[in-house]
Amino acid sequence: MPTAALPPCAQVLAAAERPSPTQIRRLRIAVSQDVEERARLAAAVSDGHGFGKDKSRLAIANFALGRFADAEDLLEGKDPYDQLVLGLIESELGEYADAKTHLAAAAKGLPEAKAELVRVLLAAGLHDEGEKALQGVPNGADRDFLTGALAEARGNIEPAIKSFEAALEADGSHVEAAFKLGVLLDRIGDDELAAEHYLICADAWPAYLPGVINLGILYEERSEPNAAMDCFRQVLAYNPRQRRAISLLRDARSSRSMFYDEKEERERERMEKIMRTSVNDFELSVRSRNC
Repeated sequence: MPTAALPPCAQVLAAAERPSPTQIRRLRIAVSQDVEERARLAAAVSDGHGFGKDKSRLAIANFALGRFADAEDLLEGKDPYDQLVLGLIESELGEYADAKTHLAAAAKGLPEAKAELVRVLLAAGLHDEGEKALQGVPNGADRDFLTGALAEARGNIEPAIKSFEAALEADGSHVEAAFKLGVLLDRIGDDELAAEHYLICADAWPAYLPGVINLGILYEERSEPNAAMDCFRQVLAYNPRQRRAISLLRDARSSRSMFYDEKEERERERMEKIMRTSVNDFELSVRSRNC
């Protein structure tokens, strides 16, 4: 299957195995955040390159682009994998009842759909149903993460933190667990550990931009405007029109101007003195003075 026309973030669509729910979610994040990757994937979809005859892969590409109706039209109702993708689409739209129906059907034939079903149940506020469905999720990072999400939803912060930590121990690249940990640690005042977990979001590919923004805000609160600006610039490198990052970067620049830097102030005064000096006071040739 040709892959040249697909952007780097979408190469998973050309792999031998169909993308997992985690891979689909990462693709959606990458395309929604990165305007260049989005444009390249849109061109590939328009040209029909890289998808072969597998309609489900083309549907996933459309889902990543936010073309939900086009994605749904490409999916067959009875196939468990298509039911999984339909569930992801409905969840993205906030149609949790429909998402629950699709994912419950998919979970009968696909073990990986069970974790997605729990996600939807928790998003819908159906905590008891989510706890029951969680029992069918295989052990691993996703189960630990969902256990933490359930605990957080019920207001049990300490067990939530422990579960998110377990998820990161099982999978050090689990950005959702890192982000949740950062938020909870930030909330209880542990800025250092919160920053460490937000850094995982910043170093991931694709970067988890909510974590990058929170890291920038944390730096600004700690009077580190330069570090804060680096975070907001990282967000804008993906999407130059990200309004919140633009606003936060502007605020960070303003706050930096409020800090007194003795070395920088001496240099500024030196340059002002030079600019105020008459050209006749310099030892210049006649030609240089005339210039």
